[in-house]
Amino acid sequence: MYEKVKSIILQYIPGLRQTPSGWHKQNCVMCHHRGHRPDQRQRMGVKFSSDGIGVNCFNCKFSSVWTPGTPFSKKFMFFLKCASVPPGDIKKLQFELFQESSSLKPQKFEHNTTIDVISNWEESDLPDNAFPLSFWAENNCTDPEFLKCVDYLDSRRMLYPDTFYWTPEKRFMMNQRFILPFTHNNKIVGYTARLNKNTKNKRLPKYHNNMPAQFVYNLTNQQLNSREFVIVTEGVLDAFVCDGVGVMGELSKEKIDMINMLNKTVIVCPDRDYAGYELVNAAIENGWYVSFPKWHSDVKDLAKAVEKYGKYIAIKSVLDYRVSNKFEIKLKRKMDKFKGE
Repeated sequence: MYEKVKSIILQYIPGLRQTPSGWHKQNCVMCHHRGHRPDQRQRMGVKFSSDGIGVNCFNCKFSSVWTPGTPFSKKFMFFLKCASVPPGDIKKLQFELFQESSSLKPQKFEHNTTIDVISNWEESDLPDNAFPLSFWAENNCTDPEFLKCVDYLDSRRMLYPDTFYWTPEKRFMMNQRFILPFTHNNKIVGYTARLNKNTKNKRLPKYHNNMPAQFVYNLTNQQLNSREFVIVTEGVLDAFVCDGVGVMGELSKEKIDMINMLNKTVIVCPDRDYAGYELVNAAIENGWYVSFPKWHSDVKDLAKAVEKYGKYIAIKSVLDYRVSNKFEIKLKRKMDKFKGE
């Protein structure tokens, strides 16, 4: 179906010009439908990748993503309509996608992995004028704060230009932050925005979060993959670098239920601070593994481990140093010189 959808887009939007980063640019087909003047500066970008098809417009601020194996969202159907794809063809594609997704049989799960709280994760907007880093780079953005975001992510081995976003808006110092959207079932339900620098000023929040209640980062992706393990971290960036889940603060019963319903072997990788100490307590209570990798003293979390050792070694160390015995977990936590400090 991916190739079919891609072929139809290329058929009805002729002249898409591919850029070095993989985006295809053309005059936006949505602008005049959204109350803007017709685009004549090729401000629309379409990205075809194994993860799906993304659409962004720098002018009318339209943004939508379709992921293979899922039905079209209302916004993606709006894009197809604006591209002059016949309504009958859109309905036919939507029906075929429904048939395809209905026939998929989960490889691991023995029961429904969606509980009531997830149904309340409603679609949410990103900050105004937020677009992928790659989009700003292709439009020759030279804003110093944008460049600092790029430099910071590059220094942390996390420079994924199509995943992280940036905006010039100054409210909440958003222009000094890079943005990671939170997605669930092919829709954006929130985001985190992290400062593009480290600071000792405790009055300056490092993160600005906008997310639904009881949110667990990257939960949907765990349902789609067939791996045996799921790595649980407290922070979002730690979860991002290992494709695990981030509990985003207090590990409530609702979050625990969601993680357990994945029906995978759970490995908690705690930060070496008080929040990590509390996460270990929850792991003990739920019979999860806890990992105490032998990282250097300056490495306090998984994201820092990836930065220092590389992704493969960092994640392998999490798997290699996992323990499940309650007494052993308590002993190793006590031996860890960062315990609760």
